[in-house]
Amino acid sequence: MMSRRPFVCVLLLWTIVFAPALSVAQTPDSIYQLAYDDPFISVVAFPNRILADPQMAYLPLEVIQAAGEKEFGLNPLTIQSVIAQVDVPQGPPSVAVGFRLSEPFKLSQLNERILAQTMETDEDNVLGGRGFGSPWFGMPDDKTLIVGIQPAFQKMMDAAKAAELGKTAKDLLQQESQDLLVRANIQSVRDLFNAQMQQAPPLPAPFQDLAELPNLVDQLDLRLKLTQAQAAQLLFSSADATSAKQARQILEESLTTGKQMIFAQIEQMPTNDDPVEFASQAYAKRMTNMIFRQLKLEQDQTDLSLTMEGNNAAVGTSTIAGLTLLLLPAVQAAREAARRAQAINTVKQLCLAMLNYESARQSFPAYANFDEDNKPLLSWRVHILPYLEEMELYNEFHLDEPWDSDHNIKLIDRMPEVYRNPNLADPTMTNFLVPVGEGTIFDGTEGRHMREITDGLSKTILIVEANAEQATIWTKPQDLEFSPRMPMAGLGSLRPGGFVAGRADGSVGFFSRDLNLDMLKALFTCDAGDLVQD
Repeated sequence: MMSRRPFVCVLLLWTIVFAPALSVAQTPDSIYQLAYDDPFISVVAFPNRILADPQMAYLPLEVIQAAGEKEFGLNPLTIQSVIAQVDVPQGPPSVAVGFRLSEPFKLSQLNERILAQTMETDEDNVLGGRGFGSPWFGMPDDKTLIVGIQPAFQKMMDAAKAAELGKTAKDLLQQESQDLLVRANIQSVRDLFNAQMQQAPPLPAPFQDLAELPNLVDQLDLRLKLTQAQAAQLLFSSADATSAKQARQILEESLTTGKQMIFAQIEQMPTNDDPVEFASQAYAKRMTNMIFRQLKLEQDQTDLSLTMEGNNAAVGTSTIAGLTLLLLPAVQAAREAARRAQAINTVKQLCLAMLNYESARQSFPAYANFDEDNKPLLSWRVHILPYLEEMELYNEFHLDEPWDSDHNIKLIDRMPEVYRNPNLADPTMTNFLVPVGEGTIFDGTEGRHMREITDGLSKTILIVEANAEQATIWTKPQDLEFSPRMPMAGLGSLRPGGFVAGRADGSVGFFSRDLNLDMLKALFTCDAGDLVQD
């Protein structure tokens, strides 16, 4: 079964990189009609301008067309332009992608696997997603396709039908000459970013000042003009000239340090007195110098621009690659911060469901229910479904049968969104586990009463986000085996610096991989009388 969220990402990737129609003119404001106001990120792309270059004729357009029609039911070469918008992260992702097509299209032409994950709605030309977080599909007209996750999907649909362009659309329209524009409203996530940075491991010492940039910059633009001399530009917009000057100083120091670190890595390349390896080292140095020479950092009042220039396709490609390498650590850090925030939010939801279960039944669930021979049948993740607003799915399970019975195994593909982890590719696997073993809350075949947790609710771990290799089918009664001798086993490698865990009082935090092992052992046990210091 095709995962829903990857479908949206893949379709966007196909569009930005490969999918223009080369013969149909683009009305300048047509794609902007789909832009709604106040997103966190907006992406506008005109790939037809890029692939209209004669050199792009070497791309396997026939293969791209065939693959698009096979996987999605849509010919990518009919896509004229694209806009993607992402809402401010306040929970599960909310994203929408709009496409302008050169030919009429119908939702019924979508791939059968995609259609199987949708349902009819009361609105014409709109297909709803099955389940929370599933993509919706809509067509405001026969040449406009919108794909997205609520509520962003509905916002883009409403914008498409509006009589006038909104404020965000008008702002984006001013950059219509860009081949690709990525705009991030940094101000909208400043508080969230700072909160996440307080919990995150510190950046390497030479780059710690970069963490201050979100407090100095309100908006960030990535602008690409691949068909002109100005290949790529980052534009940092600040509230005042003083903030822009401080941001410039940080970037100048980071660029200098970055170049020094790259050269240090090049010097460590093995040569073994081999002339070819010496030449490779020399080439790496030359290309590094070339890329950094093409970088130009300039300040104009409240705006700060970092530009890479090139006057031909080869240089343009190298400058874009260089800029991407410079941005990669920041992009990876931002993505990891978002994933950690999502994991913390998920564990909070699961802890709350556990506490509601305990309130209703006077005990936490056992890690599974058991048959007469004490064989585990279904995971606790199934038994708390009613407290996750999934009663309908819960009622479909045969609770007296094992997770892999002929009936229950058919429900594995229906895993609720709350159990999904963006670090895992398989949509039926989860790594949100409970600790099982002697002394834990989930020791034995019976659920514990809250009063049995004598070490203290705030001092006892209830749920963890385990390493990827610990992931299991969500209905399977398999969790994290607690080892008193190795309490960190199965934890601490999924995220830099540590792991996310929730306590029995519902609080959630990030636990350092360097945490004292005796302290961690005490956190996993619930009635051992061991001391956990705050």
